[in-house]
Amino acid sequence: MSELHERLKARRLDLGLSPRQAIAQIGISRQHLYQLESGKSQPGIFTLQVIARAYQTTVGALIGETTAQPPGKRDRARLILERALIELEALDREEVEA
Repeated sequence: MSELHERLKARRLDLGLSPRQAIAQIGISRQHLYQLESGKSQPGIFTLQVIARAYQTTVGALIGETTAQPPGKRDRARLILERALIELEALDREEVEA
């Protein structure tokens, strides 16, 4: 698998996460997860970082780097901040589309 969307879905399935569990951990909508896993949308860097933490991997592993190291312990405050940044990215996209 060489495509990001394929690696995202494969990692979620490897962890045994349902779409509902994944969206709860990541903080995105069901539709956004579907778009990411089907290749219809590309995540921003902040979204990718949150996904990597939720999926217990690294951004490098998700984008296909082969020398990635797994992350350390999750920092809850950082995760909350990154989720807020995801929301800001979504608002920016909505403004651009409007």
